Amino acid sequence: MNENITIKDVPKERMLCLSGKDFSETKALEIINQEIIWLAQKGIGIADLPLAIVNEDKTFDVCAPIKEEKIKEEGDYKIKILPSHRIATILHNEPDKPLSFAQEFLERRLKYDGFTLLKPYRYIFRQNPQNPEKPFVEIQIPVHKQS
Repeated sequence: MNENITIKDVPKERMLCLSGKDFSETKALEIINQEIIWLAQKGIGIADLPLAIVNEDKTFDVCAPIKEEKIKEEGDYKIKILPSHRIATILHNEPDKPLSFAQEFLERRLKYDGFTLLKPYRYIFRQNPQNPEKPFVEIQIPVHKQS
């Protein structure tokens, strides 16, 4: 696991989202593929890397950042605006360890450093050149720290 934690601000983003239940990396990747195909059929590309937003009850939205203003909601495909906020990130790049391993490390470290953890968490799937079937996952936790 990469133990480098980064704190950064993310801007407000316009997203095309599909919902799922019982989050897993496999389910999220299946939905990402479905979204990208749907957008490609409409001649629209994504503006950045797709991400999953996971709620405490394990329901989740898989979202693809889009800049195209003309695109409309259709069926299960919803348009959402994600607010800007401060996040802490860590990269999970060990396919032999569960995602929860890196997430728990990040949570403990942030709490130790005095941050309040906010919900929902985000997971960004990055291409793994050594194993395209198993992407790297950037875990993003919204945070707040009193000055």
